[in-house]
Amino acid sequence: MKRILALSVVLASKPKLMILDEPTSGLDVEKSIYIRELIRKYNREFNVTVLLSSHNMLEVERLCDRVGMLYKGKLIAEGTIEELKSKTGGRDLEEVFIKLKTGEGDHR
Repeated sequence: MKRILALSVVLASKPKLMILDEPTSGLDVEKSIYIRELIRKYNREFNVTVLLSSHNMLEVERLCDRVGMLYKGKLIAEGTIEELKSKTGGRDLEEVFIKLKTGEGDHR
């Protein structure tokens, strides 16, 4: 509930940019879905730019239009989700990351 309250307070100020680090970490499935829907709604309705940092690839796929993937502190790929899947042949962002990390995918 603290995380939902904190996000709600931030959203009430109608920011132009939100920087979120693992916004659903430690939350149960229902609260995670609620938080993602809230973020997506504000992104669309109020044209809020969201910079999201997450290890949860499902969350990234649900929330992000563009993705930059880091490995060992270096940017190894960037683009839309579909571009990254197409370049690597990955079915989802987890596969994309593994292929890029192991050198199987086409970098950028």
